[in-house]
Amino acid sequence: AARAHLQADPQSVLRLLDGDRPVGLVDLDPRRGQAEGCGWLSLLYLTPEVRNQGYGIQALARAIVRFREQGRQSLQLLVAEENAPARRFYEREGFRVLRDELGVDWKFFDVTACAETKPGNGGKLMLPYYEAENTPAVPAGVVRNFDPATASKAEQIRCLLESQALTMRRHSAWQGDGSFKRIRVTGGASKSATFRQILADVFQAKIETVSIANSASLGAAIRAANGIDNTPFEDLYAMFCASASVIEPDASLRGLYDGMMADYAALESSRG
Repeated sequence: AARAHLQADPQSVLRLLDGDRPVGLVDLDPRRGQAEGCGWLSLLYLTPEVRNQGYGIQALARAIVRFREQGRQSLQLLVAEENAPARRFYEREGFRVLRDELGVDWKFFDVTACAETKPGNGGKLMLPYYEAENTPAVPAGVVRNFDPATASKAEQIRCLLESQALTMRRHSAWQGDGSFKRIRVTGGASKSATFRQILADVFQAKIETVSIANSASLGAAIRAANGIDNTPFEDLYAMFCASASVIEPDASLRGLYDGMMADYAALESSRG
């Protein structure tokens, strides 16, 4: 990604130096959010020994200056929920967490909301594109088939989660016949048992996780281990990629979500 960013803007990747010693890297996405006047910070990395010494603020300032030169009015980024130090830093510097729009904490978002609502959620759907997407290729913009002012916070959260699962199912159907028996999920969202259950029910497939959710880092470590001491990939997969948990689908919900798939496709088509 950084290489593509450099090709689009030679100043999109910035090195941070302590004298002649590299101590950090900033990667800016010059394309994402451009139409909306928003800058996207893809990466801000500092070596451990220089953290909490003001380098992060300097790096963030450089990102803001660069995007302001391009006419961007705001700056966004994604931070893993479990990365507490990074979350504290960005929130201290004025970033607003999306869930705060509803004024709820993560327990409500991740557990309570779906416990208080039923699968299908009365047919409430949304196109959950708070930012532009590549799959499907759509600009930023949230579209709902209901008035959020008439829905509870729990209903709005379930709507988001179910709609995310439905768009994943719709836009992965090109793989074979679109019927999956088993799906392995990674990343921050894979830690949510609630969302994994929704995925299982929407796809009618087993949802598996591995013990290490950060699959990008895991993949890099596996390649490094193979390259350094020639440990066979098969052995590394067995050690680090075995299924850690499995969630079974509720077969009684197949018809419900098949019907919602058709409704979701119609909502997506109505956007044009």
